[in-house]
Amino acid sequence: MLVIAHRGASGNAPENTLAAFKKAVALGATFIETDLQLTRDARFVAIHDATLNRTTNGQGAVNDMTLAELRRLDAGSWFGSEFAGERIPTLEEILQFSKKNDVVFYLELKPAGSWKMPGLPVVTTLQTGSHTV
Repeated sequence: MLVIAHRGASGNAPENTLAAFKKAVALGATFIETDLQLTRDARFVAIHDATLNRTTNGQGAVNDMTLAELRRLDAGSWFGSEFAGERIPTLEEILQFSKKNDVVFYLELKPAGSWKMPGLPVVTTLQTGSHTV
């Protein structure tokens, strides 16, 4: 049986954060789906929405912000005070987490802004460790 965590263990921790990914692994997930958006300076970060409003203490479009600006935001407090200070993870952090925890990530690239390609959803699978997909 495959256990796939949608945006990490998003019912137990703020979605698309390292806390959600850690909880997913602790609950037995071997696959984690996460969403990636591009920043203004062309860095991939894990966030579902095109805007910051719902899952961070910031406002506005993800692709209008640089990685440095996004890293200052709190992506955990909206879910619970115990997650205060949780940050939006970068693709590099996701890859490190994947390798360290022997978990496969399904990476959904969310085209937006100047990077948008209408009608072209992009889904990629990351293979690490002993998993074969």
